Amino acid sequence: DRSGVDHFRYGDPTYVAPSLGELLVVDAPGGEARSVFPGREQLRSPVWSPDGTRLAFLRLQGDVWRLVIHEPASGKTREVRLRTPKALASASPLVWHPDGTRVLVTLRPEGWALEARAAFMEMTEGPVVVQDSRDPFLGWDRVRNLDRKQIPALVSLSDGTVRELPGDQALDDPRIARDGSYAAYVKAEPKRTSYKRADGTEYSVVRLPLDGGDPVTVLTPQERRVTL
Repeated sequence: DRSGVDHFRYGDPTYVAPSLGELLVVDAPGGEARSVFPGREQLRSPVWSPDGTRLAFLRLQGDVWRLVIHEPASGKTREVRLRTPKALASASPLVWHPDGTRVLVTLRPEGWALEARAAFMEMTEGPVVVQDSRDPFLGWDRVRNLDRKQIPALVSLSDGTVRELPGDQALDDPRIARDGSYAAYVKAEPKRTSYKRADGTEYSVVRLPLDGGDPVTVLTPQERRVTL
């Protein structure tokens, strides 16, 4: 299910290696299992709605990730078409809002794919590649860090309306408060190339209001890794 990997694109932020699998919904008491799709698909982040009636996940079609909702009771599966020109990030989280009508995801900035692909090509096909330890980041780290360029957004599941939230970095381990007023996540911010284990990245915890307002850092940046 991982055949066809293009190893020449290892390190390319725009490349998603094939990893197919079968998504099963299993009745826990009886053990009955039903496949959501007739064949194997490339899927990510399956997560149940707060009331347990719907399953949301991301599905790769071509080179585009789609937001999909499955209802086990009816067997129906539908795509939520996002009303935005921005693409879903390949590493997007998927978190249900407690009201069950929205999900939290991350998008790519406009022009990101061209920027990231050009940076990879410069490292792999450029006539000269220079790695200088006097720079904050070595070349490959600069390319990898582009993957963290992500815009948080709330998506309405009824019509695909997208409301972008403040921020321009990946959300690590995001959680939404029970009252739906804010999300909290870990912010990992690379500062320099790491030449030893657990070095070069600052970690903080951020509180992101969902109904307006700027992000607030509730745990100041430190080099010790933190979790929620």
